[in-house]
Amino acid sequence: MTNLSQRRVLVPTLAALLGLALTAWGAPVSAQQTATTDSNATGTNSPPDSPAAAKKNAPVLEEIVVTGTRIANANYTSDSPLVTVDAAQIAAVGQTSLDTALAQMPQFTGSQGQTITGDVQGATGFTGGQSYSDLRGLGPQRTLVLVDGQRIVPTNPNGSVDLNQIPMALLEGVQVITGGASAVYGSDAMAGVVNFQLKQHFQGIEVSYQHGASTHGDGAQTSFSVLMGGNFADHRGNAVIDLEYSERGLINGWERDLFTHKEGGYPSGSAGQVFNAGLFGGNMPVAAVNAVLAGYPGTTPLVGDSNGNYDGWIGFNHDGSIFTTQSPENCVQNYKLPLDPVTAAGSPYQGRFISADCTKIRAVGAATRLIQVPSNRINVFSRLTFNLTDSIQAYGQLNFMRSNSHDVRSYDRTSESTPLYVPLNNPYVLGNPAIQSLLAARTSLDGVTPPGNDPLRLAVLLAPFGQTSQTFKYTNYQVTGGLKGDLGSTHLAWNVFGSFGESQYENVEHGNDNFLALDTMMYGTANYIASNGQTCQGYAWNPLGDQPMSAACVEYASNSPKNTNRMQQKYLEADLTGTLFKLPEGDLHSTWWVHPVARRMFARLTSSCAPRC
Repeated sequence: MTNLSQRRVLVPTLAALLGLALTAWGAPVSAQQTATTDSNATGTNSPPDSPAAAKKNAPVLEEIVVTGTRIANANYTSDSPLVTVDAAQIAAVGQTSLDTALAQMPQFTGSQGQTITGDVQGATGFTGGQSYSDLRGLGPQRTLVLVDGQRIVPTNPNGSVDLNQIPMALLEGVQVITGGASAVYGSDAMAGVVNFQLKQHFQGIEVSYQHGASTHGDGAQTSFSVLMGGNFADHRGNAVIDLEYSERGLINGWERDLFTHKEGGYPSGSAGQVFNAGLFGGNMPVAAVNAVLAGYPGTTPLVGDSNGNYDGWIGFNHDGSIFTTQSPENCVQNYKLPLDPVTAAGSPYQGRFISADCTKIRAVGAATRLIQVPSNRINVFSRLTFNLTDSIQAYGQLNFMRSNSHDVRSYDRTSESTPLYVPLNNPYVLGNPAIQSLLAARTSLDGVTPPGNDPLRLAVLLAPFGQTSQTFKYTNYQVTGGLKGDLGSTHLAWNVFGSFGESQYENVEHGNDNFLALDTMMYGTANYIASNGQTCQGYAWNPLGDQPMSAACVEYASNSPKNTNRMQQKYLEADLTGTLFKLPEGDLHSTWWVHPVARRMFARLTSSCAPRC
């Protein structure tokens, strides 16, 4: 079994001296307290009992309860901070993925693979649905992951390793070095090293089944494994195979109170279908806005800023009328779009509400996210060892993993920083009386230059494209073979092995939009014939007020990019480790190794995505 702590220094003399000092210090204090108590009881200053009498009268010690100890532990005898966790402790956590088990340890960043709050919430890139070990929150690429002291193939170009590759049924323990590891293992161990130790020489059949769910009854997790192994050739050889399957259900954000707080809780988003009046090409007098609002029932006049201008945002209802929002001194006026409850899953307006101070239209954005990303995984691990001689062993192993994950998020949208530009000569702008009235009332920003004709900068909720979602598929394998043994009667061990592995990744995004196609619809240059023969031409969509979009235009402006990646790693290593000779204060350990690593990456993006997608 490979152990991360290759060099240990024991100092029994120091422990003995500390114990002797504590005993010598504690004894007279106890005797003094006893003597004082006896004197007080008799009211005299008689001398204390003789040693023989004190021994005879001393109470019998029946039990010692140790509430703290300085007894040496294996975790404290390493020259680097070392923490060990055995398989029983990991199994007691009751998780089907190692990242959530390791997250119970304070050295690791919590929720590293299954939730929105961690590193691996489904997202474009190489992370969706993977499980990482992230020591100290420095990033998984800075934590080196080993299996029996050997590197495994990364699943991310930055060198991160998906823990889903680890055969959990064979796991015997985990060793974690949390400091000083980069001096030994290199720059990819800046945060530390995690070494997963597997069972050796397993014999028999072990079948395991685990099922559980959250305390709310959702997010079910199920795992099943069959582990088989045995010896052959008069116990000179051992063969083992491990088959595993696990799956994890989803948990929606709107099903937890933490993610549905409207005020002061988890972050909320803005309304959509709006633009900032401060970016309207000129000042917008509040009197002009009030003149428009006066034509709508149930509205009240707004208060302007110190210059008499409106300082909020303008939005559009389904009927083309405007509403106001995000003006610090004014309540929302004339908002007619839905205010759906947080539990309205699938609605573009899920969690939409008016803030408690009545000045903003907000949306509980976290409610549309997944707290737990669903996934399923298949693992196959096989290992064969054979003792060629009493001191030389040949070994080989195959590790295979395939996993799938699916992430669902909210509807796509444009924003103030990446807006949808709508020119002022767009027929839907020209045909909107409210906008035309506000455009005509604009005043110069500097008192000299007339208002500009820049396009509207709309933040739009792109409901016609549906909720955004992504699928992730990973296929990894690694083959390792080598020889290891001892050097005669010395205390030195050697190991020479080679490894080849490959990681394949496929990510498909759904519900995205193509900004360039949307631009052509805003500027009237769209010219698309859909697969059903329908057309999307000219000014093909009204962006004012969350209007419907034709199926042909949805097909034209939809974007579902497919990202694929393939990484290969070739790894050779020769090492020699053990005790060189003994010193008065302990053994002198030393390690030499050579391990050239070659990695190649092949990436491909297939997408209709334009430069502004």
